[in-house]
Amino acid sequence: MTEAALRVGILCPYSLAWPGGVQTHVLSVTQALEAHGVRADVLAPTEGRRIDAPVRVRSLGRTVPLPANGSTARIALGPACVRRALKLVGTYDLVHVHEPLVPGAALAVSLRRPVPLVGTFHAASEGGYWGYALGKPVMAPAWRHLDLRLAVSDAAADRVTRYFTGPVERFPNGVDVERFASAEPFGRSGAESVILFVGRDEPRKGLRHLLAAFEEVRSAIRGVQLWIAGPETESLRGNAIRSFGLVDDAMLASLFRAADVFCAPSTFGESFGMVLLEAMAAGTPVVATEIPGYAAVARAEKGEAMLVAPGDEQALAGALLGVLGDATRRDAMSRAGKARASEFDWAVLAGRLADHYRRTLASAGRDRAGGRGH
Repeated sequence: MTEAALRVGILCPYSLAWPGGVQTHVLSVTQALEAHGVRADVLAPTEGRRIDAPVRVRSLGRTVPLPANGSTARIALGPACVRRALKLVGTYDLVHVHEPLVPGAALAVSLRRPVPLVGTFHAASEGGYWGYALGKPVMAPAWRHLDLRLAVSDAAADRVTRYFTGPVERFPNGVDVERFASAEPFGRSGAESVILFVGRDEPRKGLRHLLAAFEEVRSAIRGVQLWIAGPETESLRGNAIRSFGLVDDAMLASLFRAADVFCAPSTFGESFGMVLLEAMAAGTPVVATEIPGYAAVARAEKGEAMLVAPGDEQALAGALLGVLGDATRRDAMSRAGKARASEFDWAVLAGRLADHYRRTLASAGRDRAGGRGH
């Protein structure tokens, strides 16, 4: 098999019609793989909508919304999604399944293993996870069928290896550094200082703590505004608060470039700070909570971010005031953040992933030749 001939299906069990970290990862790496001799398609549910993406998307249909890890996951769960996924995956040399133990299309493909499989685990949680505990009898064969297991962080690996034994390599989320670094800043509309929040308005994202902290910031700094971007946040308006709702990729990059500080006040459940990477790539200083998924990406000891205890609104306000009130600190954090983001550039990570694919195919071929099936 020549490098140019490598065909990969990248399966995402979550709907592309709703933004999320896994969806962003899948779309970004699929696009970046082309430069490394991999022709990849995204297989994912789309709710019947047309997805404006720079890669080929093969729709699995509609999803079922389910509560998951303090959020709502829209999963390719129904029988039509499963049948469609199983029909498509056999047309590739290798299939890369994201969250391969999620019930529905992802788990079905992992159990069937029509071609060599790579699986990536994204989710993190403190303590155990009831889904793995209850589903282990069914999921264990799927786990064994994965020729290569990847996790975006130590936190994501720890969650799954509590229940399943075997090697898991680290392969982080990435960022398109150039897109964020070169974006035109959004107009500030008279704001003297801007704090940016990006995410859904749900408890684990900690927006309520930021809103409380912002009241203290607003009383100390004249002309400061809080900008909020994310699905279903349009109604979050108030004094000095500007809500953008769901924004496209270009607008998101422009908002990052315009802000003086980006704030990620999540309280739990973040396996990797992808949104922190985006801020750092744009050169925007980061104030975030000291949870494992964030602290591993934006390191306070390296000056890449200021980190505070989750839920500590006074500390959050103090950190925001400290960054907004010190231009020298902002400049230093911007430089450190850019340097850190460059380590996660998709242009580099996609090459590593392409190498993983080729080694996995070679190993799977040797296993078949030697009579070692799955």
